[in-house]
Amino acid sequence: MLFECENLVGLERNLIDRIVKDAYADEKHSFGSNSILTHYTASENLPKILRANGIVLWFSAAEDMNDSSEGEVTRSIYKSACEELLKKAKINQQFRNLAIGIKAVGENLFFQPDPDEKLHCLGLAAYLNRAVYLCCFSRNSNSDYMWQTYIKNEKHEGYSLGFRKMDLDQAAIVYTADDGKTMLNRSQNVEFQVIPVVYKDALKKSYMETLILTVYDCWKKGGISDPEARVVIGGILNTLQYVFKEPQYADEEEVRVLLYIPKEQEYQENDGQKIQHFEVMLGCCSAREAAWPTIENFELTPERSNASKSALVQILPSPVLTAGDVAQDIKKFYLK
Repeated sequence: MLFECENLVGLERNLIDRIVKDAYADEKHSFGSNSILTHYTASENLPKILRANGIVLWFSAAEDMNDSSEGEVTRSIYKSACEELLKKAKINQQFRNLAIGIKAVGENLFFQPDPDEKLHCLGLAAYLNRAVYLCCFSRNSNSDYMWQTYIKNEKHEGYSLGFRKMDLDQAAIVYTADDGKTMLNRSQNVEFQVIPVVYKDALKKSYMETLILTVYDCWKKGGISDPEARVVIGGILNTLQYVFKEPQYADEEEVRVLLYIPKEQEYQENDGQKIQHFEVMLGCCSAREAAWPTIENFELTPERSNASKSALVQILPSPVLTAGDVAQDIKKFYLK
């Protein structure tokens, strides 16, 4: 049976690789470590990001996203794919019944696989029972569509900040220790995932069919049980729902960075309140530390601070801002 499960190991990663490849299919360069992603922000937020000790972005709780219908997009595409595959006799009625019964929880429809049923032989299980926070970027550094978001006094006052993908991969959570020192957290249980948003319905359908048919093939051969099949599908839907959006938003050219943390870390220790956002410093870890973290917490040193500040490789003001406005906004931050 374990042999059959090998077909599912890495299924989520393969789907994400396809999403990345399709997103950049029409571009000269592929999505690599030096690819530039842009974070748009209003002028008043610039001091919160360009700090004296590094670049810090806010990652917000996934359920607090502006558009609460995004989970519904994923569920609708998924159910439609199940029914169509049954109609074409590519899956049988029994599998359709167990697959269609996967439920989402919460008002925003986010899928939460049951951690008690996780399939331990899958790499996918690492994502189960984790909280998700995210931060949004664009592949377009000078987008008229995006500037429309930052309107103040009937003007578009904001900036687009360009970062390399590698510096997003090498980020860490920032917090203040009891002795007042600035500390960073990049433990084995903290992970970042960079995924382009999918807008085309045909691509969403294709990814869903791959997911369903791969799990179905393993299930039909007896490789996994009914509960395990639901966990695998639900676990992958739990990721896809954060990057499936309606076609009308395609001009955003959005890329989302997902931050996964253990569930127990999403609540304040003193009052038990849910943490609505985490501050994340970009580029402060080495590639080795990000890939193989050996310690949970480490101090923000001058070397790490400089490495973080160098993560900002491009800053563009909105068209209405003058040179004087820009100088005033960034005067406290040293740009190399």
